[in-house]
Amino acid sequence: MRITHKVVGILWIAICAYFVGTLVQGISEAHPHRFDTLAINLFFIVLYSGGAFASFYVITGARWARIVLAVIALLTVSTSLVGLFAFFNSLPFSAIGLGFDAFALASAGVLLFAGKHAAA
Repeated sequence: MRITHKVVGILWIAICAYFVGTLVQGISEAHPHRFDTLAINLFFIVLYSGGAFASFYVITGARWARIVLAVIALLTVSTSLVGLFAFFNSLPFSAIGLGFDAFALASAGVLLFAGKHAAA
């Protein structure tokens, strides 16, 4: 299971880095009078920066990092269901969005229900 955790950690580092880069670019292009958009973008920047940080520790084998990364994956799925996925230039129920949601749910399951190296 440790190899699976390392692969999931590497994939989440790449995903979180992409999302942080996209959202930082979105802040620079956003309208300054739209505080709600700025606040949501800043929330997701902090969330995915924490995801990249936790992903590094998932690779090293930290138990707390698996829990944090699984929570971030589940928050990503829940925001997709609410319709906030539009910030990533994708419709809430597009093929890319559904594929990413399936990956996030699967990785949360792998990280939380680890068998021998149980998270909780």
